[in-house]
Amino acid sequence: MFAAGIQDHDATLALADFEHTAALDPRSAEQVIRLTQSAVARGAVGIAKGPWFTSGNWWRTDAWNREEWDIALRSGALYRIFRDLRNEAWFVEGNYD
Repeated sequence: MFAAGIQDHDATLALADFEHTAALDPRSAEQVIRLTQSAVARGAVGIAKGPWFTSGNWWRTDAWNREEWDIALRSGALYRIFRDLRNEAWFVEGNYD
């Protein structure tokens, strides 16, 4: 079950990336997927799906390596959050519309 009673296999959603990722308050993974607090997303998490581990550009100096989660706040808002595994910082990447 996803937010607002929609089954996750019944809907196709698009991820709208924010122009700049928004930092989440530093906390453990368990805490972040229960309560999200940032400038763009704030509230209790009702559903969290993940983690998915992604990486890229490993051959360059701007390599990235992260743990991604899709979360549904109890308010019904849907977001993609991630933890940058290089520095353990959490961010909100975008929201689903």
